[in-house]
Amino acid sequence: MARRVLTVDRHEEIKRRLADGRSVREIAAALSCSRRLVRQIRDGERLTHETVASPYPLWMAQLDWPVIIHELGLCHPMKLIWEKRAKSLRGIRKPLGFAPQGRRMPTLFACAAMGR
Repeated sequence: MARRVLTVDRHEEIKRRLADGRSVREIAAALSCSRRLVRQIRDGERLTHETVASPYPLWMAQLDWPVIIHELGLCHPMKLIWEKRAKSLRGIRKPLGFAPQGRRMPTLFACAAMGR
């Protein structure tokens, strides 16, 4: 027997009945679903496809993208932009090609725009 798909209408109906003060057992019997599903929706553990969180990592929302794109347009090296803008954020991985170097070039940090 195939599992029933949790549609948005069904999800909203369960939430509406919970808001009306109906019991978990009563909702499950009326809508032919499990009590576990009703409890998951009540506790916020079960989401529909419309309420699912963003597929992008949280750190992407914390970056100031217009500034980063502007600095890339000024031909600043990605490594230095990354260290300056995203180093303090948690839960991020280093971008591909990001290899630690033995010495730093402090003149690049002080430079407003780099020429080619």
